[in-house]
Formats: sequence, structure tokens, C-alpha cells
Amino acid sequence: MNLITLIRLFIKANGRRPSPNELSKLQKQAMAPKSADIIKFPEGGKDRVPVNEQFGGIGSLDEFKAKEDVYEKATLEDIIKSKEGTISRIKGGISTKIKLNGPASNRDYAKELIGGKSEEFNSLKSEDKKELLDLLEAEIKKDMEEIPFAKGGLANMLRL
Repeated sequence: MNLITLIRLFIKANGRRPSPNELSKLQKQAMAPKSADIIKFPEGGKDRVPVNEQFGGIGSLDEFKAKEDVYEKATLEDIIKSKEGTISRIKGGISTKIKLNGPASNRDYAKELIGGKSEEFNSLKSEDKKELLDLLEAEIKKDMEEIPFAKGGLANMLRL
């Protein structure tokens, strides 16, 4: 309750204004925390509460092992899924870069990959590395087969 309400209640009950000493007591009462604001801790302290009640109960060793196995299996599956997602992301990024680059850039990029300068490429399995290098080789060969600037005009008509 606030102080003004307490003073009004005091005046109604006693028919007079509170003295300075009584006003001080009313102020302390107004500032006191409500019972809903106070957190009630278990009584008796940690020495008097049994261990199985302190920590939510202790099960048998078999129950613990079963729960641990479930946790480890879930964790292992999450690691495998995240690694597969990372591998597909790396492969997708490298293959996109290969397709967007020109022949000169792809040759430089092949040297960089083979030289071990790309951490992402080095983190892949050997099969995935081979797949990307084959794609890179195919793009370089495809670009080399085309004759530059021979797509139109007189050059195109003379080409048989």
C-alpha cells in the first residue's frame, strides 16, 4: 500500500493525524515488500534436505547409461547432418565459381586448388575433390574448344 492510503486508514481508525513516530512506522510499512515479492526458499537448509530431492532425483546407473546413449546418438547424427550440409555448400560454391569464371581464371583457380591454398577445398573428401577438379577441367576444355571472336560476320561464314 502507498503511504497516503495508510495515513487515511490511520485517521479513520484513530480519529486523529499520526504523530511523527507513528508516521515513521507507516512509512516503513509502505516501503516494506509485499509477500508476493518475497521468494520463499526451502526451509531446513541443504543439510536437512535429502540429496535425491535437492537435484531432482537420482536414477539407476542403467537409466543414466540409456539416456547418455540417446544423447550421444543424437549428437552424432547432428554432426553428420551439419557436415553433409557444409560439404554440399562448399561444393556448390566452388562449382558456381568455376562456371562463372573464364578460362584464364579457371586455370589460375585450378592451380590454387591443387596447390592447397583453399581451406574449403582441402576439407573435402578425395572423391569430392576429384569431382570438382573434373568439372574444372571440363570447363577449361569447353572454353578452349570455342574459337574466340568467330561467332559472326565473315569469320563465321568462312568457318566450315
